[in-house]
Order: sequence, then structure tokens, then C-alpha cells
Amino acid sequence: MRVAKTALILVFYFAANILTVVGNKWLISITGYRQPATLSQLHAMTCAVLGGLAMAIGCVPSKPLSLKLVSSVVLLAITTTLSVVLCLASLGYLPASFVQVGGGCCLTRVHRA
Repeated sequence: MRVAKTALILVFYFAANILTVVGNKWLISITGYRQPATLSQLHAMTCAVLGGLAMAIGCVPSKPLSLKLVSSVVLLAITTTLSVVLCLASLGYLPASFVQVGGGCCLTRVHRA
């Protein structure tokens, strides 16, 4: 049961990442949306809501907060937000195909046939 739960979480994680990159690429390139910081904020809010939901239904355990944990989370949040904003800003200028997205998000390499 634990292996199946872990596998399901991993599948959901990779699917969410791939859909996020493809969706952001579409928003920035096709529709002309030019607010990568807003996309990052929406992504962070969605992650917070889904994380809270996962804890509420017992999918992942909650942890008591300590000063060390809070400082680690703040540092991670700052670096992740900066990384996501820069990545989203680059999507307007760099081509990203489904093969590239799959290759960048998967554990194994995706090659064209």
C-alpha cells in the first residue's frame, strides 16, 4: 500500500509539472500574457492549497513548526520563486516542445523516434 501511494504521488507530481510548463508556455507565447510573477504567485497559492488538502485528507503527515524548519522553508520558497519567475520569463523567448518538457521532467530521457 505504501509503495502504491508513493507511486501515485510521483505520477501526480510529474503530470502536474509537465502540465504547468506546457500551460505556462501556451499562456506566455500564444496568448501574449506577460506577467510571469503573477503565474508564479498562482502556482505558489495552488501548491499551498493542494498541500493543505493533502494533509487534511491524511495523504501526507503534518509536522510541528520549529524556527529551523521555518527558516529552511523561507529559504527554499525564495530560491524556488526566483527560479520559477526566471523560467517563466524565459518561456516567451525559448521554444519548448512536448519532447523537451518530457525530457526535462522525467527520470529517463525522451528521444524522438
